Amino acid sequence: NKMLAPIVAALLLTGCRKREILDARWDCVDLDRGILIVPISKSGKPRTVFLSDHAKKIFQQARILLRTEMGQEAADACQWVFANPETGKPFMAIFKSWHAARSSVGLGDVRMHDLRHSFASALVNSGGTLYDCQKLLGHSSPRMTERYAHLSSDRLHHAASEVGDHYGMAMLEKA
Repeated sequence: NKMLAPIVAALLLTGCRKREILDARWDCVDLDRGILIVPISKSGKPRTVFLSDHAKKIFQQARILLRTEMGQEAADACQWVFANPETGKPFMAIFKSWHAARSSVGLGDVRMHDLRHSFASALVNSGGTLYDCQKLLGHSSPRMTERYAHLSSDRLHHAASEVGDHYGMAMLEKA
């Protein structure tokens, strides 16, 4: 599945659910503004996904791949961002190709949904707040977000050091 790499990259870079990426349509993408509109999210409401420059490049690469596989005219007429090049429609299932890919690199039981957790963890560990994470994942509750965003011990050490630095100098200067 030649489209698997851009699909996986899009999942990692957006925090979207698998179906949100597989069903993404070009009429819901605005690369200039850096957004993808998910018309019906898990909550039943539309949601806006903010696309980083890296994610926008993945969307553009998906179009280039489709042009190579389907021909420019057919690809440009295709409404799906990550279409199956053989059918021009969204993939119904990609488990076989995902299983083969993850097995070939030793990822064991990593699920595609774990990429959403990876997005959340990367965001929080790079300094994003749980509020940022909640909004980017489209969670209505901060409690759900807490289940997704796993802090690394390095991040926690860094946070503890920042508090120590804040108070440490003042305490040392008075001593």
